[in-house]
Amino acid sequence: MSKHIYVIFRPEHTDMHLDEIVRLVNTTMPHTFTYTRGEPTADLGSNSPWPGYMLRTPDWDDRTDYPYLWINFCCYWDTVLSDLRFREFVRQICESLGATRWWYIEENSIDLYDEMPLNEFQHQLTLSPGIETFSLPRYFPSSPHHIYLDTSQRVTTTMH
Repeated sequence: MSKHIYVIFRPEHTDMHLDEIVRLVNTTMPHTFTYTRGEPTADLGSNSPWPGYMLRTPDWDDRTDYPYLWINFCCYWDTVLSDLRFREFVRQICESLGATRWWYIEENSIDLYDEMPLNEFQHQLTLSPGIETFSLPRYFPSSPHHIYLDTSQRVTTTMH
């Protein structure tokens, strides 16, 4: 089991570079990301209880033609499944960029998708089950599902 979980989401404006994305997130959530121009990633800043970084594509390229963003968090599945503060933090980031859906994927599973043509990748996202169906005993050592949609309303109803 990997210690890195990625969150995948499609921001409302897909043609922005990371510096613009960081500025937009930091407007509503100060100090969430730090960014050095020209770098392929934006690091989670002092406002994040979980270390990690955001990037445009899993192959570390700041392409504006790729419509999804990836956030790498240093955490295990149990954080995603049981820590509502984590899921609320992810929700705030995604919604600050206009995203209405986001998915979780373990770092070890990314190789299955990073070379996939965009239309096939988007199709895989539509097939992903909700995170509430995730089960550690069933998932490991193998599962046909690697990407999980965050379908939970628990986050918004519990945190507000």
